[in-house]
Amino acid sequence: MTRPSDDPLFQRLNEILAREVGHASRENLHATSPDALLLRGIVRDRVGGFFSNAYPPNAPGVCGVCRGPSDSGLCGPCEGTRRGFGDLLADRTILLTYAIGNMPGGRHQSAHHMLTYKGYRGTPPVHECSEDLQLMISVMVDMHRTCLQSWLGHPWDALTFVPSKERPDATHPVAALANATLPKFNFAAAPTPKFLMRPGPGSDIKRKMTADRFEVDVQWRERVDGKHVLIVDDTRNRDHPMYSAMVALGLG
Repeated sequence: MTRPSDDPLFQRLNEILAREVGHASRENLHATSPDALLLRGIVRDRVGGFFSNAYPPNAPGVCGVCRGPSDSGLCGPCEGTRRGFGDLLADRTILLTYAIGNMPGGRHQSAHHMLTYKGYRGTPPVHECSEDLQLMISVMVDMHRTCLQSWLGHPWDALTFVPSKERPDATHPVAALANATLPKFNFAAAPTPKFLMRPGPGSDIKRKMTADRFEVDVQWRERVDGKHVLIVDDTRNRDHPMYSAMVALGLG
């Protein structure tokens, strides 16, 4: 039998872990488990060549909500939406901006991943792309869960995602991204309650913020009313359904 110290796989894993321990130390992530560090290293080696932090926190000239161009904290459309709906909108947003988008020479691989993980223009979803995105989310949330909950002021009490009229249930690809936020290495953690939103009367209206795009069934209200809810989606723009999802939860 090969001893672990002589096994090339174990040697490579130890090298990855040692590298990530160094990264975590420089980032002041001292409470991160070795399992989470090792997973981050594996994910870094797998997708780090084409995914990167496109917009670091507080990047200048970028709207803090939709990531569009802005001379202030919020762009005009996002500021207008906040004025119109106020407390019905989320009071905190966590933006993971790893995809670069289109480049002069063509679509960047990160943008290709974002399109193909759930199918694009009639093509079937690519499982490997979905798996990459799930791993990235899982690593980020597990690495920073303590900081996120401290910043939010409370752990989230429930979890949901933004559906579409065509795929309103848990078969929607974004549901897998939402599940990736659940703890992977804390086996003693209590299960996070989940619930579904359903398309409402305003779901046929495109490119416009509507308060009735989604509804929350009465059976799920106990998981929503007075709770801290994490809503997951894979994109964010000025007329995106994410705003409508926030309002659906807040209307009660």
